Amino acid sequence: MPFVMLRRVFRHEAASGVVLMLTSALALVLANSPLAGFYDLLLSLHASLHIGDFGIDKPLLLWINDGLMAIFFLLVRLVSFPTASAQSCPSSPRSVG
Repeated sequence: MPFVMLRRVFRHEAASGVVLMLTSALALVLANSPLAGFYDLLLSLHASLHIGDFGIDKPLLLWINDGLMAIFFLLVRLVSFPTASAQSCPSSPRSVG
C-alpha cells in the first residue's frame, strides 16, 4: 500500500524537486544540530569501487559531489535532448525554405 502511494506521488513532475528540497533541508538541520559530528562522520566514510586492478576509494562526500552530480547532469541532458533536437530540425523539406 505505501508503495502505491509513493508511485502516485512520484508521477508528478515536481516530485523530484520536492525530494531535493526536503533532503537539502534535512542536511541543513543535521549539519547545524547536535548531530553535526555524526553527520560529518557519515560524509567522511570511505566508499570504494574496484573492477579488476582499477579502483576508486573516496569519501562519501566526494562520491556525492562528483558521481551523483555527473549522473544528474547526464540525465538532465538525456531528457532535454529529444526536445531540443525536435525543435531544431525541420519536420519537412518544404519548411526549410
